[in-house]
Amino acid sequence: MGDPTQYSFQLSEIAELMLRSSGIHEGKWVIGVEFGVVVGPVSLKPDEGYPGAIITANKLMLSATEEGKQPPNMVFDAAVLNPKKK
Repeated sequence: MGDPTQYSFQLSEIAELMLRSSGIHEGKWVIGVEFGVVVGPVSLKPDEGYPGAIITANKLMLSATEEGKQPPNMVFDAAVLNPKKK
């Protein structure tokens, strides 16, 4: 069996990495994605174009939230994922 060529991560794993990297130990947080949208003629062939849009995922971000403001599966508790060292 060869070396892996793809890895996938759960949102909770990404949240944990982001919280650790940012030094956040308290609060409820959600992961957000900043999207960019460009509209204009889009073509897969040189002689053909159609109105279209290109969407890019520019950034992942953490945003503070309060309990009950977001779906529970999207809220990550910094105290659980990145507890302060004793």
